[in-house]
Amino acid sequence: MPEILEDAVYVEELTIEVIPMPKRMDGAHWITHRGKKKPLNIEFQSGPEPRLIRRMGVYHAILCYDYDCEAVSLLVYVFRCDLEESPFEEDGLRFPLYILGMWTLDGRSYVEKHVMCMYTMLPTMGNVDAALLLQSIDEMVQYYKRNQAKLARCLLWFTTFLDRTDTVTREDKLEVEKRLSNFEHLLEESQWAQRHRAIWEKQATEKALVKGEQIGIDKGEQIGIDKGILKGLQEAVMQVISTRFPTLVSRAQPQVQQIKRVEDLKQLLTQLLVANDEAAAIKLLHIPSA
Repeated sequence: MPEILEDAVYVEELTIEVIPMPKRMDGAHWITHRGKKKPLNIEFQSGPEPRLIRRMGVYHAILCYDYDCEAVSLLVYVFRCDLEESPFEEDGLRFPLYILGMWTLDGRSYVEKHVMCMYTMLPTMGNVDAALLLQSIDEMVQYYKRNQAKLARCLLWFTTFLDRTDTVTREDKLEVEKRLSNFEHLLEESQWAQRHRAIWEKQATEKALVKGEQIGIDKGEQIGIDKGILKGLQEAVMQVISTRFPTLVSRAQPQVQQIKRVEDLKQLLTQLLVANDEAAAIKLLHIPSA
């Protein structure tokens, strides 16, 4: 090896199959950048992730190969974290990757310009308060008044970002969440909520047969299946609580275990997926005051 590549020492052979497994980008678009038409890969991340940059390097190379032109990659961190330098270079890997933290943006400027496509992410930006967020909600309601499905999707993302952001004070969050509570019925009926409820229910059903076996009843007997589904749904509800409202887990467990009707658990699952805050979850779960 040193005879053809200076300072190289042969270690072992690798596979020559280099085609990667199918992966899905968060978004890919044609843009004009610095006077040239280029494909853009944009990825949204809640925080750092191992090998993320290298995975984006793979996406970038594929775009350049498929379209035979320059490409641009944009990594957007939604919630506050340490940012790598942009453009990015590490261990010999260099490509046009631009890195943006949403909290570095001025949310007020987007509202002043009525940039509607950015409104769902306003809670993650800087220089926002309750008054500004309430104004943005009113504008979204007016803008999407003829498209309730689109409005529901926007408000769901808005609610999710508001729940996790640290750029909005607790007092302002409570004020905005009170306004969002007026849309709970719309959010519960949204395709997103129904799709995620279906995922949780599918997982619960898959656990049902296992639970039926665990309680010592033959898998084919309906009583075993019913008990398994009930137990699986109870676990699905607790998983949602653990993910969205972790401080309620110990207090919620007894309340969930008391629910013995499958339909009641399904309804609770949907409601918890779109609950605005911990107070709403406490009310849904009928948790006694501490």
